Amino acid sequence: MGNLSYADQSYPRAWHTLVAAVWSSTGGGLDRAGLRSLIDVQATAAWCLPAVLSIAMGALALQAARRAGLSAAHASTAGFLAATMVLWPPFLSAYQALGFENSFVGAIVLAVVARHAMEPAETRIWPFVVVLMGIVVCANAWQLLLPALGVALVQQVRRLVRFARGARFAVAVISSLIAAVVALPGILAVVRDVGINHAADAGVKAPVPVTLVLGGLLCCGVLAVRCRGDRSITLLWVMTATPALTAIAVALQARIGLFVYYPSKLLWHSAALGLGPLAAVAVMAWSALAGHSMGAVARPARVLGTSAAALAVAFACVNPAGAFIGAWSTVRGPEVLAAVTSPEAANAQVAWLGVPLDDTISRILLDFYRVDRTSARTPQPPLSVTEECSLLREAAQPTVLSSASPPLVQARYACVPRIRVVRASAP
Repeated sequence: MGNLSYADQSYPRAWHTLVAAVWSSTGGGLDRAGLRSLIDVQATAAWCLPAVLSIAMGALALQAARRAGLSAAHASTAGFLAATMVLWPPFLSAYQALGFENSFVGAIVLAVVARHAMEPAETRIWPFVVVLMGIVVCANAWQLLLPALGVALVQQVRRLVRFARGARFAVAVISSLIAAVVALPGILAVVRDVGINHAADAGVKAPVPVTLVLGGLLCCGVLAVRCRGDRSITLLWVMTATPALTAIAVALQARIGLFVYYPSKLLWHSAALGLGPLAAVAVMAWSALAGHSMGAVARPARVLGTSAAALAVAFACVNPAGAFIGAWSTVRGPEVLAAVTSPEAANAQVAWLGVPLDDTISRILLDFYRVDRTSARTPQPPLSVTEECSLLREAAQPTVLSSASPPLVQARYACVPRIRVVRASAP
């Protein structure tokens, strides 16, 4: 399953390794029960990530609002709004349904690092250690976010040079050495074995919340103007902009569009990190209207703002329900799970369930049964019948997993003689 090597896949696999380790510790094996338990672990982890991101974004917004001078009640409101925004479709139902767990991990790291980097106590060593931990995680999970973390690292190093003495300095040096030992192999592997041109590979097309990217950057600027002289707010602004700037640099270097796979994900991270400033400025504007003397103008604006916020929160709370009613994806989960855990499904190379995306996901999941025997993986995109026939011809015993009758399956794959049909179980 997952590992920290780039021998099989040319992308970071730290998250996959963690999930595989948790699954292995439960006694999972390469059989039908093991596949079901692995999917259960993955599903649980997939829901935990946006939950943690929601908490992290709420904490970041709370800290930013406090630094901007908002009251405790208003700062808490900003934190609540930012936390609920994570449940909006551009963050939850788009990226979770597409399986972009690494993107969630990266966004969590950015939020946690930014929040701790804004700590007012400049003599503490903990924010520096948090930045190092973030670098270690992203070095093995999302290297393109390292420039944003580098911004925070520069700030923390400057603080250390000014304030760290004695034991604090020793802790900083030891922590840096440990972080370098763990992070450098992943970074060097990308530079040496993968290269920046890998960013030209187009994966699943994901929506880019351009409005939220621009809105978050604008609100960061508003906070920076309001808090002139507060370097932590400026740091947040630069950290929010850095993934977007990295996306532009990657697109130019790889000669690809800005909304292609990897650059689009980087733009998404800028949008996610901008949720905190966006919520803080929204609450700031609402509180300013509350104290405005022009009642004829301020009151309708306050009512409109309150209503919009209430609708946004309500929508965020309802949106996750789409995962359970089929609104997020066209994959029929119960049918696919029942099919790939059917008796003798492990022998199949191709799946035909009548829905193209179901066929593709089922075929990919069938690799689970062969992972201990070969590093070869089935093609990820949907395949035509001709392409499926090529897969079947390469097999010692051509086998199709299908819910259709054997004569229909044999007629569909008449290109391959003596084909074997495994009946897919019903959910």
